[in-house]
Amino acid sequence: MITWGWTGYNMLIIYSALQTIPAEVTEAAALDGCTGWRLARAVKTPLVRPALVLTTVFSTIGTAQLCTEPTVLVGARPGVDPRLSPVMNTAWACTR
Repeated sequence: MITWGWTGYNMLIIYSALQTIPAEVTEAAALDGCTGWRLARAVKTPLVRPALVLTTVFSTIGTAQLCTEPTVLVGARPGVDPRLSPVMNTAWACTR
């Protein structure tokens, strides 16, 4: 559920980065014979790499927070189940 919740956010960042690639760069690559997957791999991916790194860092931080919340709750209140996650709690409430 978390993955799909944040996929749109990450895709918005990557889409914005793709929009900033100058048309001259892709035109020059096309004149050099670069098409399809090669254009994506050799031209666009290196130009979008900072956005990919940013989304990776944000996703890693979000994953760490998902694991940290139950640990903090267990330390604050011993009766809390260590497997509890607020996200799991929300998903459980939605299925009832």
